[in-house]
Parts: sequence; C-alpha cells; structure tokens
Amino acid sequence: MIDSEERMEAKKRDEKIILKTVENQIGSYTYEGNLGRGYVLSIFNDDLAKWKQEIDKLHKAGTLKYYDHWGLDKHGFGLIALSKK
Repeated sequence: MIDSEERMEAKKRDEKIILKTVENQIGSYTYEGNLGRGYVLSIFNDDLAKWKQEIDKLHKAGTLKYYDHWGLDKHGFGLIALSKK
C-alpha cells in the first residue's frame, strides 16, 4: 500500500519530532532499520514510562500527524501507523 505524498511528509516530520523528543527527554536508545522492513526505535525498559508520557503529550497537543495514535504491530510493538476505520 502506498500512502499519499502528504502522509509520507507527515511521517518524515513525525519521525524527526519523535527522535528529537527521545534525544532530549530519554537519552539512551537505538534506532535502526531501512532494510525494507522499516525502522525500529528501541528504548530501555526503565525509560518506557517516560517514553509513553512524552508521546502521549505529543498526541494530546496534536503534534504528530502520521503516528497520531497508539497501536500494536504483529510483534506487540507500539506506536505504529494504523489505518483508522
């Protein structure tokens, strides 16, 4: 499935916002991928509550336009873009 150009731009903006938030508020993380399966942002267990709190703030403020709600992928990972029905 190919997204619209507008949604793809929103995705790029959201990724930058999320990474900047993690760098400023969390500190330790890994971000890897780009092998046709997307990217994975990994955060230590001890930082997950803070991570969720920061993303919830972005959701509440309406800052994120692509990753605008929580969801789980087939592996149980959260904050993926899911189509709204």
